[in-house]
Amino acid sequence: MHQQRRKRLGSSIAVFVVVPLLLLQGGLVNFQGAIAVVTHELVRMSEMRTQLAEAKLSALKHYLDLPR
Repeated sequence: MHQQRRKRLGSSIAVFVVVPLLLLQGGLVNFQGAIAVVTHELVRMSEMRTQLAEAKLSALKHYLDLPR
């Protein structure tokens, strides 16, 4: 399941990077606007990964603090 999520994330990144670049080649999109959209999506995905990592770390700390 984790592997599928990683594959989907990779596909999402490819779509958000490749599609605007193809549109730029055709002159259909403003260059600065396309860069802003791609940058925004990359930052958003990075923030999501950071939140996931923080949640995993918090869960691990909680698990390690439990009495056995």
